[in-house]
Amino acid sequence: MKDQTEQDELRINKAIDELSEFFDTVHVFATRDEPDGTVALQRGAGNWYARYGQIELWVEKEKRREIQPEDET
Repeated sequence: MKDQTEQDELRINKAIDELSEFFDTVHVFATRDEPDGTVALQRGAGNWYARYGQIELWVEKEKRREIQPEDET
């Protein structure tokens, strides 16, 4: 039996392979809380610059969303 890290990597790689059939770039971030701490994995496929740009845009959008108060109507 493969250890948990190898199993996690296989699952993420399988998801990336499947999604890559339909998208130019894919990047997966996955975390799991365990008694010894958080397990964090990330892996991607496709053009690195495109993935970086997409992640950067997402981070900036989330920052703006946190700064602006939610509409209470």
